[in-house]
Amino acid sequence: TGIAGVAPGTTLSTTPPFALWNPPASGRNLYIIRVTLAYVSGTLGAGALWYAFVNGQNAAPTTGTALTSNTTVIGAVGSATGKAYQGSTVASTPSPLRPSALSFGAFLATTAAINPPQSEEIGGNLMVVPGGVFVVQAVAAAGTTPLVGIGVEWGEERAA
Repeated sequence: TGIAGVAPGTTLSTTPPFALWNPPASGRNLYIIRVTLAYVSGTLGAGALWYAFVNGQNAAPTTGTALTSNTTVIGAVGSATGKAYQGSTVASTPSPLRPSALSFGAFLATTAAINPPQSEEIGGNLMVVPGGVFVVQAVAAAGTTPLVGIGVEWGEERAA
């Protein structure tokens, strides 16, 4: 997501803070490698991030912000097949896959403890087929103007 952060959400909805769409005609599968969560500001409500999905998303998510994907191969030329979005609208309420290992308590900027970024290694065990959307969204208490950064690393392979 953008460095200014995004509200993590309170329940699975059609406007997730982060969505990764695989266009139907891409000819590629997307493999989720790692998800990272970082506190930006506000008071977080206690809860956890969830991984969820939408199938049959034939058109790009609407509204929100289309994000620029950066390759981890520094200096490489080209663009990613997968399209990442912040705060966009997806075709239907996402179906839950599982809770992530990334959770947070009622944290705020004045909390004495340090809240470092958290990262979960997925290792390619979640795959987004063409026409699918991978969603990261909190199921948590509302908090007060909470903002987080969400990072998703994925790999791409030609679909069989």
